[in-house]
Amino acid sequence: MSAALAFFALAAAPSLSGACIVADAPARAGADLLARRLHERGIDPAPDCPVTLRFETAPALGEGFALARHGRTITVQVGQARSAAYAAGWILGHLIERDGARGGFDKLSPNGGNISGIVSPHHPFALSLSKGTGATRQHVRLALHGPIHSAPALAIRGDQIGIRAKNNSFDAWTPAMLARQVEDLALMGANRVQLVAPVSDDAAVSPLAPVPARDAILATARAAHVLGLQVALYYPLLRDYAKPADVAAEQADFAALIADFPALDAVYFPGGDPGHTAPAPLFALLGTLAAPLHARFPAAEMLVSSQGFDAAGFAAFVAQVQQRPPWLSAVFVGPQTRTSIARHRALLGGVVPLELYPDTAHAMHAQLPVQAWHPAFALTQGREPVDPRPRAMAAAFADQAPGTRGFIAYSEGVNDDWNLAQWLALAWNPRARPRAIALAHARRFIGDDRFAALPAALERDWQGDPARNPATARTLAASRALRPAA
Repeated sequence: MSAALAFFALAAAPSLSGACIVADAPARAGADLLARRLHERGIDPAPDCPVTLRFETAPALGEGFALARHGRTITVQVGQARSAAYAAGWILGHLIERDGARGGFDKLSPNGGNISGIVSPHHPFALSLSKGTGATRQHVRLALHGPIHSAPALAIRGDQIGIRAKNNSFDAWTPAMLARQVEDLALMGANRVQLVAPVSDDAAVSPLAPVPARDAILATARAAHVLGLQVALYYPLLRDYAKPADVAAEQADFAALIADFPALDAVYFPGGDPGHTAPAPLFALLGTLAAPLHARFPAAEMLVSSQGFDAAGFAAFVAQVQQRPPWLSAVFVGPQTRTSIARHRALLGGVVPLELYPDTAHAMHAQLPVQAWHPAFALTQGREPVDPRPRAMAAAFADQAPGTRGFIAYSEGVNDDWNLAQWLALAWNPRARPRAIALAHARRFIGDDRFAALPAALERDWQGDPARNPATARTLAASRALRPAA
C-alpha cells in the first residue's frame, strides 16, 4: 500500500490518486484511523485535493505531536506510531461544523457528501471544509490557533479490558468491537491497554462470548500493537504456592500464555483482589516468573500491587519492595488497599515508581463511592450503573496522581466510559477543565456539542433526594435532544 492514504477513505476506496492525507510508514495506522472515523461522519474525498494533512514522524517529539500550516498543507508531526492516533484524536476533538441554514460553528453533523477545502484567508491556522450541496451544505472547520505542540504529562495512561464473565460488557463483544474500543482509547490518549488473563476469580467461560476468551484477548492485543500502543497483562495468582506442584503449574501456564502474545510490555500481578498469597512467597514466585517473561520479551515490566493485605501483610509487602528485587519495575495502588496513596508515596516513593489503579467503575462499596448517595438511587442503581462523575473524578485525580507515573483504570466495561475519558484527558493535561474535556469528547465521538453539558448534569442529578430535584427532567430532555453523528 502506498504511503499516501485517500482523504478520509476506507480500504474499499477504488483509488488513492486523490489523496489528501499522506503519512510515512510509522504514522500510517493512526492516519488511517482518522480517515475511517471521518468517513463514518460522511466526510469523503474531494477530487481536487485542495488541502493536505501530512503525517510525518519526528522522534524528538516523544509521545507528543505538533500541527502547523505550510501553504495548503497542514503538517502533523508525530513522535512515534501511537502519536499519530493521538493527533487524530486531537483533530477529531477540534472539528466544528456549521449548518449553512443556521449559521454559527456549533456542532458536528451526520450529514454526508463530498468535501472541498480551503485554507481560510481570515485565520492563518483555520482549515475550512464543506460537504453537501445547496440547502444541505455543511461547513466543517478545524481551527488551529497558531501552531500546536502537545505532549502527555504522565508516562502511563490506560485502561483494563476484562474479557471475562463478570465484566458488564467485553465478554459479549466480537474481536472487531474490541478492536474499536482499543482505537477509541488511542484517540483519547491512552498508551497502554491492559488485558485480564483468561484465568481469574471468575467463571471459566461466559455464556455470552462469541469467541473463546483467550482468542479475544490475543486479538485485542494485536489491535493495540498495530496502533503502537503498549500491551499489558493483568495476571492474578490464585494457586497455593506452598505446594511445589502449584508453583510448577503456574510457571507452565504463564509461559504458555505469553508465548502467544504478539507483544507484551508489562505484566501486572495483584497482591490480592484476587489472590491470597503472603508477600514472601508471592515475591519468590514472581522472581521465577521473570525468567520466561524476559526470555520472550526482554524489556517487559513486572508490577505488583499492595491490594488485599492486612496490617501485618502490608508491612511485609513494604519490606519486600524495599529490598528492590531486580525484576520489580513499579508498584500499583488500587482498590482493596488498606492505606492511602500518600502513605505509599512516603514508604515507597523513593524506592520504586508508583502507579495508580483507580476504580472508575463503581458508585458504592468501592474505592471512590458517591458521597451521601440518596437511598432511592443506591437501592435502584446499585454498585455499577452508568456513572459519569466529572467533579468527583477531577478531585480523585488531583489527590492521587501527584508523585505517580500514571494509571491503568480498573473498569468493568463501558458504564464508566466518561470517567475513563476524563482520567485520560487529565493524564495528558492535568489543568484541563471538565467542560473542555466534555466538549472535545462530544466532537470526537458523539457529533453533537450539546453532549458536553450532560456529564456534569448527570452528576448533579445524583445529589440529594430525587423526588425534590426538578433538574433531572431537564437533563432527560437535554439527552433526548441530542442528534449524534452516524
